[in-house]
Amino acid sequence: MGLAPVNTQPIPPAAKADLESTPGTLVAMSELLNQQPPPPNAAAKKAKKSNFKAIKIRRDQIEAMGDRRWGINGSYVIGRTHLRNPEAERRLLRATIIPLPELDPFWKVLSLRKISMKTNAKSNAELSEKKVEKLKIQATLTPGSVRLELLKLMRKYPKSEELFLINGVATFYMLKNTLGHLQEVVEGLRLATRDAAAALVTDNISLANMKAFFEIYFGFLEKLVLLQKRTLIPFKGDMQYGNLVKNLDYGVQINELLLDKRKEANNMISFLATNFNRSSIANPTFGLLTIKKAVDYVNAGMGQKKMDHGTADEMVEFAYGIMKVLVKIPALESIVQDMLKFMASTRTDFRLQHVSILSNKLFFEFKILMILRELDRMRTLARRLFRINLNMIKVVKNRSIQKPVEFEPFLNLALITEFSLNLFPKEEQEEMLSTSFKLLERVTLLDQTDKRTYMTEAAKLMGRLDHLLENDKTLQVDHSIDPFADKQAPQEEAS
Repeated sequence: MGLAPVNTQPIPPAAKADLESTPGTLVAMSELLNQQPPPPNAAAKKAKKSNFKAIKIRRDQIEAMGDRRWGINGSYVIGRTHLRNPEAERRLLRATIIPLPELDPFWKVLSLRKISMKTNAKSNAELSEKKVEKLKIQATLTPGSVRLELLKLMRKYPKSEELFLINGVATFYMLKNTLGHLQEVVEGLRLATRDAAAALVTDNISLANMKAFFEIYFGFLEKLVLLQKRTLIPFKGDMQYGNLVKNLDYGVQINELLLDKRKEANNMISFLATNFNRSSIANPTFGLLTIKKAVDYVNAGMGQKKMDHGTADEMVEFAYGIMKVLVKIPALESIVQDMLKFMASTRTDFRLQHVSILSNKLFFEFKILMILRELDRMRTLARRLFRINLNMIKVVKNRSIQKPVEFEPFLNLALITEFSLNLFPKEEQEEMLSTSFKLLERVTLLDQTDKRTYMTEAAKLMGRLDHLLENDKTLQVDHSIDPFADKQAPQEEAS
């Protein structure tokens, strides 16, 4: 039912100035993540040279100091002076891994062809299904020994998506309980996650494959957050490493947000498996073109048309269920974009699903921008969310509300109004509040459920908006506003 307002608060007026003072975080972090850390030997030489160039040390100071010593965070200590150690900088930089395609090109997973590896491009052969099933079993039972075979097969069969996924599974099982260096474990899981993501993106969608990917992806995030928190410990309160520490702290917050979606993803997989357990749709793999064909059948009024993996209606319902999971995983955003494009339709129920999925995606991005303190982009995203959901409500303004997807536009409108408080000029903020109140009142007339579930939810949302108004007496609500007037919803800023 939309995005639950968990741990998301409006921006306090007092914090607004602080947020305004730190623009361009996303760009700065992107440059940081694409920076190559210097080799250890070069870093050590640079440290030795820069330390003695920066401070002139008299012989009596050196003798009084005795042995050279290093601070707990890796800074070289001379009396009360701390000098930045490039090896410590390297450690911070290596730990700053954030699986967002916008920040790190490594995660722009488009297809297997984008993965850099030596393959036999002339090979069009395919592995037998029996061999694939055997490799899947070996990947979990004897991951170390099977990986060598997998690497050879991946070069021989470069177009086999299954091999990339199985290799990711084998790498994960080999590394998840290893006692090796945590940084190296994370690097290995990072590669395994990207391989598994690439396999899904290349028309290899199934519940089994998605479940395997989630195990790798969330296992990687778990180890990554642990590494980042451990790396930060020695640098708490130390201003020497400035943006390196700040960006790593951003990384922890973003990765914890991504990791929080594990339960939701697993629950959706279980829900889809339960609802489609009598259909052949849940087990085989299929691609985007199959989904597009199903949408075309449904648009033509042929929803019961039998396809390879079930009826067209089942395929469409299954696809929307998948998207509700994938929309919270940035590394797979290309699948969601392609599916939304293929599933475009003028049918109202399809459009409601579209708005639901797109809004969930944008809300998730909004939370990430809140962590990064990107105020300008938050405004752009908030306006876009408000406009999309208001325009959808205009389409279904007289339609009764009986399902969650029919209530979501009203919910989303109220939530973005709440979360974006103090982001906009007073007049625009008041218009958003007035429109939200008016449309939530309308829910009481449209709710056709036996227990009046959505009317109750709308009342709770109005109570929360009232509370915001009590805390900011300068804002006024115009209860006479007509939300269905020809006047356009707030326009999206140019990106």
